Amino acid sequence: MVGVQDASPHALKAVVLLAQEVARAMAVSIGARGVNILNASGPESDQSVSHLHLHVVPRWGGDGLDTWPSTVSSHALEDDWLTSVRAALDV
Repeated sequence: MVGVQDASPHALKAVVLLAQEVARAMAVSIGARGVNILNASGPESDQSVSHLHLHVVPRWGGDGLDTWPSTVSSHALEDDWLTSVRAALDV
């Protein structure tokens, strides 16, 4: 599967710029005053197709849509998980 973790910088840039273009078109054509950009990457993320893609979801005030997770993962992390991520980022 190809997702955010595997995509080239060029592909990521192209996909994000296209999402911006779609969001702007939604504002002009259907009056969407906001968007949510959604992505699932990797076999454990419920990614349904094996290529990099973003969902651009049009939004309006009071539309009743909730795109944020309403639960948390049951996967336990070590207490120093943030330190490990920072070390992997070399920051």
